[in-house]
Amino acid sequence: MIMTDFLSPEEYNIENVFSGKYYIPIYQRPYSWNTEQVKQLLNDIDEAYENSKNKSNTISPEKMLLFVGTIFIKIQKNVKNAYTEYDIVDGQQRITTLTLVLMTLLNHFYQNKADDDVVRDIENFLWKKENRKRQKNKQILTLGNIDKSIMNELFNELYEKHNIIDFAQNKFNFSLNEVEKNLLHNLISINEFFSNTLISENDYFNYFDFLKYNIRFIAIQVNTDLCKLFSIFESINSKGKPLEEIDLIKTYIFQNIYESDFDSYLNKWGTLIIETNDNLMDYFTIYIRANISYYRNSIKLVNFKSLVEKNLKEYFKSNNIRDTLVNFIDDLLKNVNYYKMLRNYR
Repeated sequence: MIMTDFLSPEEYNIENVFSGKYYIPIYQRPYSWNTEQVKQLLNDIDEAYENSKNKSNTISPEKMLLFVGTIFIKIQKNVKNAYTEYDIVDGQQRITTLTLVLMTLLNHFYQNKADDDVVRDIENFLWKKENRKRQKNKQILTLGNIDKSIMNELFNELYEKHNIIDFAQNKFNFSLNEVEKNLLHNLISINEFFSNTLISENDYFNYFDFLKYNIRFIAIQVNTDLCKLFSIFESINSKGKPLEEIDLIKTYIFQNIYESDFDSYLNKWGTLIIETNDNLMDYFTIYIRANISYYRNSIKLVNFKSLVEKNLKEYFKSNNIRDTLVNFIDDLLKNVNYYKMLRNYR
């Protein structure tokens, strides 16, 4: 099988990326980039932007392009030939961060009553149109997990032209999970970065123009079933930043159950991430140590495979790996409230 049978790579600029509408599937981990990772991306963009302003620069326009990473996307559907909806297989950290960047720029323009084509461009990037009118409930990005609600709130506040930086700062007076706090901290840090680097209103306009015309992604459309998708996901991540053990375990699980089970058990997996507040690995470890003879402090993929093939298979009295794995997920979900009680007590 050649690459183009199931992977279709293209070079995308910001306009290409934000012409679609994206969903993070519920089974994906929530947004996790910290402030340092966000600042690194902003510094890379800023360095390229400053170079582009140097009138004595002899670098060709092609060499002024900044590639910021690869995204893997899977088509969901085409909506009235107006835009395409995608699931993000890999690359949600960059897409989410760049969405926050555009939201911060638009917030600045709204608060300063700017009236320019740039404002309309960003609005059209962030919300899809229906009958030529932007729709509040059709934002560019829908997160899929414990970060979904706070991102939707930010979109709604911005749509109404409320100051989302004030909104973010005020939200810290309320109960938030760590993922929500992290996302809001990143939004605020992006705004602070712009306040320190973009001096005049014209700088903000020029910065957006640079983003629009000079930022590039490699976008790879995945044309395959979910089973192959998990194999691809494991492979592409093994070449870069190592996957966390919980992600490797998830890939192993879904490579060993029936594809007809996927919809149901991916939703159950996503529910477990939400119910454990993205501490699923901790719950795995406590559950296994409580129910079988396992005394290590952590569980790696190689340990988990051995536990499935021996201990968990005996524990659930199952006949094969598939039955063991679905029983395991079902029982995790059945008992997750006990973990939540324990976590709150700790």
